[in-house]
Amino acid sequence: MRVHRPRAGLGLGWRRLAALAGDVLMVLTWAAMIPGMMWLGAAAGF
Repeated sequence: MRVHRPRAGLGLGWRRLAALAGDVLMVLTWAAMIPGMMWLGAAAGF
């Protein structure tokens, strides 16, 4: 039982890290898309 508990903790840790990584990727994609949309709008305007 002592061996399974740390593995379960690591599993939860990896799941939390994966969720945080997904959130960070989503924020980065939105942050990259906003200037991209502005550049496209400026290019379309000109």
